[in-house]
Amino acid sequence: HKDRKFMDTLADQQTTAKEKFAKIEGQLEMKKVELAKVQDENRYLTTTFEQAQQRLADLNRSYDDSMALLTEKIHRLAAAKKKAEQDKEHYQEDIKKTEETLAKIKEEKERENTENNTKLEELDREYHTIVRENEEADHHISQAQADVVRAKAQLAALREEHQRLAEQNGITSKDLADVEAEHKELLAVNRA
Repeated sequence: HKDRKFMDTLADQQTTAKEKFAKIEGQLEMKKVELAKVQDENRYLTTTFEQAQQRLADLNRSYDDSMALLTEKIHRLAAAKKKAEQDKEHYQEDIKKTEETLAKIKEEKERENTENNTKLEELDREYHTIVRENEEADHHISQAQADVVRAKAQLAALREEHQRLAEQNGITSKDLADVEAEHKELLAVNRA
């Protein structure tokens, strides 16, 4: 009877131990599954972290490249600005020189105009003087022509008178020729 009881107790203990062992095995399986999950997650996180590091490296490289380009652009702009300022100074100098040249040309032209106007006034006065002198000369010529006509008339009258006197007093034709020559000389003096 004692042995049976002991055997029953032993059997009970074995059953309990098996149950406990099965329970522990079950828990162990669950732990394995959890560990696999954790390992998967860890691998995912590791991959994600590596990708993030790669992305960060790319971004850093891109940032460095962008900064280099920006610095180069700033230097180019600074150089262009400096050149533009130099060009502006040169242009201002050119403008100043051009303005000075134009002022000189204008002054020269004004002086020439004044001189030309003075010359024109002088020429105008000379022209009017010449016209007046011509008019006076024309008047003198007209008077002289009238004197010649009168002298010719007087000469013709004298010739007739001499002819008449010669016929009356028997004067030779030589004497008459001498008188005519004398009259021609008088006429020439008159014209002069």
